[in-house]
Amino acid sequence: MRSAAAHHRPRASRWAWCTDPLFLLTGAVLLCTLLIEPRLGAGKLWDSAQLVGYLTFALLLYGFLDTGLGPRQRLHRHFGYIATLLLAVHGPGLLLTDPQTLHYLTWDAPGYMFAGLAALLLLLLLVGAALPIGRKTLHSGQPDFRAWHQTLGISIVLLALWHILGSSFYLSGIEPVLLAGLTMTVLLLALYRVRVRAGARYGTLLAPALAGGVFLALKWLPGG
Repeated sequence: MRSAAAHHRPRASRWAWCTDPLFLLTGAVLLCTLLIEPRLGAGKLWDSAQLVGYLTFALLLYGFLDTGLGPRQRLHRHFGYIATLLLAVHGPGLLLTDPQTLHYLTWDAPGYMFAGLAALLLLLLLVGAALPIGRKTLHSGQPDFRAWHQTLGISIVLLALWHILGSSFYLSGIEPVLLAGLTMTVLLLALYRVRVRAGARYGTLLAPALAGGVFLALKWLPGG
């Protein structure tokens, strides 16, 4: 039998995902790439791999606003796992699409490519060090862990931003400035401990997936 509290609990609107912070942040990141040339694309596989990179960036930014305090710690940690997996797909996806991109893994590659690789390596370190065994081994207590975790996270986001702005795929005119401004705004909100919450269920990831679908539809529709 359902409890009285469960019986009187208000039902979430079917459109609640429209105001989900993760959806709004993902939409804002993708919008920064669509303002000037929304139909600009380079093929389905290439666009998909680039979209994975932008979705990873949005998820990394969101991690600063929903920090996993209390019962949300598991959700925050799993978002980190998902971001790592997405980032691991982004690079190989581009290599499979265009083998000439192997040039960007050589020592004479531009600096923004090394920034992307550094962001990936630091993200692996961040996720590994956040595991229970990593926290016990590397940190003396919760305050030490939080300071280290946030500092490393900021470094990852700034390196990723350098990578995105340097490669400048789908970005032109005012769009790089808007993306940089959005990133700095999120980091400042995090430093001032402003917190938001996405839906408690993992289904909230369907919202940024929908935003990504809109991105690809604009690229792939006839005439793009």
